[in-house]
Order: sequence, then C-alpha cells, then structure tokens
Amino acid sequence: MRVPIYPQDLNSGSGFARLAKCLKRDWPGTEPIRLSEAQNLLARCFGYSDYHQIISSNSPKIVAYPSIADVVAQCMETLCDELLGGGRAKFFDLGKLQTQVIDWPFLQLSVYRKQYGHSDNRVVAKAVIAELIEAFLSTQKAHSEVQPDKRTHELRLNRLDAMLGHLSVNSCAAYVSPPMGVCTHQSPYDANRPSSSGMSCLSCGPSIFQHKL
Repeated sequence: MRVPIYPQDLNSGSGFARLAKCLKRDWPGTEPIRLSEAQNLLARCFGYSDYHQIISSNSPKIVAYPSIADVVAQCMETLCDELLGGGRAKFFDLGKLQTQVIDWPFLQLSVYRKQYGHSDNRVVAKAVIAELIEAFLSTQKAHSEVQPDKRTHELRLNRLDAMLGHLSVNSCAAYVSPPMGVCTHQSPYDANRPSSSGMSCLSCGPSIFQHKL
C-alpha cells in the first residue's frame, strides 16, 4: 500500500509536513523524536522506504490510493513495530495513539482533498472508525449456533433466579409437598403447573399465584 504524495504536499504547512508534525507531537515513545525522524517514519507509514524516496520520486500520475481507514491501520502497524520492535517504548496507550492518528489531518494531502473536496478531517473521522470496526468484526469467526444441553440450561435458569432473589427449583422442592414440588416465584412460571394455595417456600414466602382446580 502506498499513499500518493505530490510536491505541494511537501511544502511547509502542507499535507505531509503537517502530518509529520502531528506524529512528532503525538509520539508516545520514552524519548521525543526529531522532525526528520518523524518524516522518515511517516514515509514508512505511507509505503515508502524513507523520506528521501518521497522527495526523489516523480509526481504520481496514476490516481490510485488506499482508503483513509487503511492508511490509519498501516500507520498503527508501523508505529507499533517501531515502538516495540525498535525498543523505543515498553508500554504505551494503544487506544489513545489510535485516536490521535485518526484525528490527523489526512485530508490535507492533495489526493484526499481532491476525493472529498475539502480538508476538514473531522467529517470523515467517524466513517474511518466505522470502517475499522467493520474490518475487525469481519476477521472474527462466527460462533456456531449450538443449543445448550439440559444441564447448561438449568444452570442459566438457576443464575437468573438467584439474581431475582429466589432459590432454584431443586432448593424450593425441599420445602413443599408433592405434586407441587416447586416455588411458584421461580422463573419461568408455568400457569398450568400444579400448585396450591396455602403452601409456601421458606425462602420466597407464600405463593402469590392462585389456581383453580
């Protein structure tokens, strides 16, 4: 992946120059980096070997460019490799760095300004985040829809009853006489299940349901 860089992007205050200053500002390494280091590192983020290759290259004629989301992803990969693999940092806030990179003024680059017709990067920041999330989700394997076995189902119901303040079916069954056998507070409640007024669970108290025989 390579981002087309035009001569005007290298002028002071222009696209590449502004991005290099952002990288220098947001660099999370243990030691700050010089502007020349930021330029070389940014060049690698954009698919070049170094800054010298950019300034010595001819103006791109083929208008082919990656999406800004792809550029952000490659910037993150390159920066993390430099920070960790290069020994420039042992720990850093990955989420904070990604947020900063997304906010970089990529639309100041000529190729993206032509695409969007403006240079306000905030307009596409949300779209970039959405695209990154979608790309991540597409890499995750869909979980197979496996029906839980009976024991798993019972455990889930017991946990639900515990959250509601009721004992499980098995616990309530010890305090009532057959054929009731269960606490009528216990979820899920079946209106057709045998029960009787006057009987109560020692945990939940008297039944709040009445049935016609």
